[in-house]
Amino acid sequence: MGAEYSHPESLSSPNLYSMERVYKSTPEQRARSLAYYYANKEKVQARMKATRSPDYNRHYNLKFKFGIDQTEYEKLLAEQGGVCGICGQSQSGSTRAKFLAVDHDHTTGKIRGLLCAQLNKGIGCLKDSPEVLRQALKYLEG
Repeated sequence: MGAEYSHPESLSSPNLYSMERVYKSTPEQRARSLAYYYANKEKVQARMKATRSPDYNRHYNLKFKFGIDQTEYEKLLAEQGGVCGICGQSQSGSTRAKFLAVDHDHTTGKIRGLLCAQLNKGIGCLKDSPEVLRQALKYLEG
């Protein structure tokens, strides 16, 4: 099974271990990768472990999904007083989520603010549409 994974040249590029890379690799490339793995097993395992850490995943998600880093996230958080932009719940509220979610416009990619996980999902379920939200409000008010 180890022969199926090719060695990444850099950890900075997305989709390093994507199956597309594995399927496109030739038997010679897989053999070279396997040889590299066994010759550098501790180094490779340390690198793979680092990419699975919560901090690395958080950095990756902020940077590649939203184009911001942790400092910019913390600036947004401070601007909102450390709470959800809609309900005012703090990031350490009642949910399992450790951080507030970055809410963004799916069409433009522009960041709107930080929301608790429930409301961020709720807006997504309402298709980011003010009209659908108005209809939902009208429905709730009966």
